[in-house]
Amino acid sequence: MISGVIDDFNEYYEQSGLSYSRENYLKGALLLAAGLLVISFGITSAIHYTLLKMSVIQMLVPVLVLSMSIAILGFMGAFMFPVYIAMQRKKDLENGLIYTVSYMTVLATSGVSIENILERVAEVEDNNAIRQLAERFTVDLKFFGKDLSQALKSMSERSSSLLMSKFLDRIHNTVWSSGDLKSLMDYEGNRLITLKHEDMKKTLNSLTYLGEVYVAMLIVAPILFILMFSLLSVIGGGGSVAITLDIIVFFGIPIIGGAFLVILDTLIGADW
Repeated sequence: MISGVIDDFNEYYEQSGLSYSRENYLKGALLLAAGLLVISFGITSAIHYTLLKMSVIQMLVPVLVLSMSIAILGFMGAFMFPVYIAMQRKKDLENGLIYTVSYMTVLATSGVSIENILERVAEVEDNNAIRQLAERFTVDLKFFGKDLSQALKSMSERSSSLLMSKFLDRIHNTVWSSGDLKSLMDYEGNRLITLKHEDMKKTLNSLTYLGEVYVAMLIVAPILFILMFSLLSVIGGGGSVAITLDIIVFFGIPIIGGAFLVILDTLIGADW
């Protein structure tokens, strides 16, 4: 299981396009976790000792548990960051692929080779994710001495979008079979437009459900909790109820709101 998680991380890290080497990134994540452990241990120790008036023996276990939890969460956040970046790149690739294929179709109609087509894409493409893939293809071809087949395969492996990878695989098969890039580009362009329409319908349905959940969790639920705890404060236990309300208002709602922003950003990409 652990080896599978590591393999998945390596794959996502390769697709994320981060400039750091994987080893240096993991070292940085471990240093981040160690720093969070030390800082959180100091802060929580001070809080338990000065505010809660606990002795060293009493506060040792809760401080260690809390500090280690914060350090683990920090490491997991750093560990999952490449996955988030890869998912964002996937959305960017698929959002810009239709326009890129249209441009490649024009060049293929003029009889331009696939090497020159992708070189032109690397020069003029506005979509950053697609341009980076095309640039890596050109570097592999011109500077690392890879042949066309190897460069296309490497470009397909670096893509975080299965749609893009299949498109590149079809280019590879066409180049080594019929060589008719124009027919392939026409077919891919029409197919991508159809898939885009279907994807937009699914996204619209998902946004509808997400909006309902958002209203329930960030509008209705906080109001109900505030009313309920306000009634409890009238009955008794005002101090603990006030603390609970502060936690809900100043921590619970912002955290849930941030989670919804991440979900929304993952769902519809960076252009919203």
